[in-house]
Amino acid sequence: MDIRSFGPLALTTSAASAVSICASQSPGAGAIIINGSLASGGVATVAGAQLITLVFGGNDTGITFTITGTDSDGRAQTEDVTGASAGTATSTKYFKTVTGITHTGSVATTLTSGNTIDAVSNTVRPNLSTALTAIGIGVRLVSGTATYKVQHSYQDGTSSHPTVWFDNTAGAKTASSEATYSTPIATIRLLISASASGLLSGNIIQAG
Repeated sequence: MDIRSFGPLALTTSAASAVSICASQSPGAGAIIINGSLASGGVATVAGAQLITLVFGGNDTGITFTITGTDSDGRAQTEDVTGASAGTATSTKYFKTVTGITHTGSVATTLTSGNTIDAVSNTVRPNLSTALTAIGIGVRLVSGTATYKVQHSYQDGTSSHPTVWFDNTAGAKTASSEATYSTPIATIRLLISASASGLLSGNIIQAG
């Protein structure tokens, strides 16, 4: 039997903030400046790849905002987010960095941008060229607290980030834990899904 080790997976998060990407500004039809608390040189970087929020002081429901940056594996990605009316709009993609936010109209009043606590790790792909007999995953809560899940996708992520993810049957955990797979999967990641201040580390072993 051939035993192969993959990984590691690693995940920590930046605290939720409404101004980590963009401080409060009134851009009107002009450029949105990346100048939040986690920004440097026009690039905002969060600890994990995290969901991005846009907080609107006025009615911007008729405007599309395009977020540009990178995913958890450092690959370029963009997402279009529709503005809200005196409220918050949140991305569906997880961004490790944000390098720009553009818009299709004139922002009514003020705008800020930040991040939620939700975060995902880098991804790991098991070896699909061998007959798979078992995959074991050990996740260690290195420090702090976190509610997290092991997730998998049947998309291999070689050309773009997988878009459909499923939770491992082990469910949500708050301490060091293990998860297993007995059938082929293409990609694995960790997801922090609740308030967290912890650091997670995971390793994957595959027998085939």
